Amino acid sequence: FPKAKKITVAGSSAGGVGAAGFAPFIVRMLYGNKVKLTVLNDAGPITANLQAPAEIATRAADWDFGKFYPASCTVCDDMGQGGTAIIDWRLDNDSTVREAFYETDGDITNRFFLDLLFDPLGFRNLIVTEHGLLNAAHPKRYKRFIVSGDTSHTALQSPLFYSQDANGVLLNEWVEDFLKGKKAWVDIVEDPAL
Repeated sequence: FPKAKKITVAGSSAGGVGAAGFAPFIVRMLYGNKVKLTVLNDAGPITANLQAPAEIATRAADWDFGKFYPASCTVCDDMGQGGTAIIDWRLDNDSTVREAFYETDGDITNRFFLDLLFDPLGFRNLIVTEHGLLNAAHPKRYKRFIVSGDTSHTALQSPLFYSQDANGVLLNEWVEDFLKGKKAWVDIVEDPAL
């Protein structure tokens, strides 16, 4: 697509990590800043449970993503919150990219992955806090759709994409507003239903 004007990078679960963490850099390398870039992370666990250092070390060794952090991202650390740090760095340095994050606060797969299987409140606090920092720093270009009281994992490739709602807003309509850059695209974090 040599004449693309808009590109959306999206991924679910581990694909959401790649979409949110590194794929936007590939888009910019191939297309420069001439395309409008949007990123949709469908339940990609880019946050880290700092209380589980062994799991963090294993993931850092297996995925080897630390080598891709730009030297100018001084807070990017594959043993810390490097996933959210690289998104913050990108939003600071790419003034046109917009990013969206979908998650349920009971996501059983990500709770297991982050060693929070038996701590749903800890998982909720982690995702709401870490992604909240991104929203607070870039409120017009980074927004969350966090559903409470649901243990499902990912929605893009399932009927949930059309039926899931948060505070009365359907996920597919929220994504449409995001992709079209409408003012109706808002940050939604449901109150805890735990």
